[in-house]
Amino acid sequence: MGIAVDKGLISQNDSIYKHLKNYTINSTSTARGITVEHLITMTSGYKWVEMGGRQTANFMLPYSQDWIEHILSQPHILPVGTKYNYSTGNTLLLAPIIKNATGKQMSEFAQENLFTPLAITNYKWYAQSEFWTKQEGGEIPNVEKPAAIEYKKPFADLTNTGSGLLMRPRDMCKIGQLYLNKGKWNGEQVLSEDWITASTQPHFNNKEYGYHWRLGTFEGYPYYYTTGFGVQRIVFPYTKYGNSAYPTTLYYYAKRQCVNQ
Repeated sequence: MGIAVDKGLISQNDSIYKHLKNYTINSTSTARGITVEHLITMTSGYKWVEMGGRQTANFMLPYSQDWIEHILSQPHILPVGTKYNYSTGNTLLLAPIIKNATGKQMSEFAQENLFTPLAITNYKWYAQSEFWTKQEGGEIPNVEKPAAIEYKKPFADLTNTGSGLLMRPRDMCKIGQLYLNKGKWNGEQVLSEDWITASTQPHFNNKEYGYHWRLGTFEGYPYYYTTGFGVQRIVFPYTKYGNSAYPTTLYYYAKRQCVNQ
């Protein structure tokens, strides 16, 4: 998303309506004010329970024929930008938004503009419609695979921006190093320093989350990190020695242990 913004293909201030014209959204509701920035800060205001029972939106998501329609059909219960609520639904909406803005699926755009410059080649990123056939492996409690489900196009081709990205730990380290280098890799500015700064600071009075980075403090010092469903993490604490970010022992451990994997 940051690279697409850097290239002028999209703005975090864009209304989601601009990029979701193929989907029905209630234009008279409070959802009218949702922007891309509200999605990446988890402040869209949609009702969403991330890990709940069988009647919750996230549980029912993979059983719907079009996940984007399912997400947009959820009740909009809070004014945009007022409350942080973690929602995979917010992140999944980025798939059609990126496709509309760049003309490419998220996985294709990432391959060309992020993975290739960082020499990340050994990875898989599944489409949303491949959830049952290639991705789901029992990691979601009590989810039963349906006997048959037919996903509609163009939804079926969208990258699963909520999950489904398989990557080696040492390649995660490269993404961490990119942030440490303020967006540069081998002398090339892959991601702007402005985006890195914006993505790792609070927005909308929310101190827990930046742009898809979690924020926290340890012994009084701030840090930011990513975390996957299986607790895959890249962590950047600030130290008492200044405002320079240093990777934690976890980062170095992954880099040291996974050189040959």
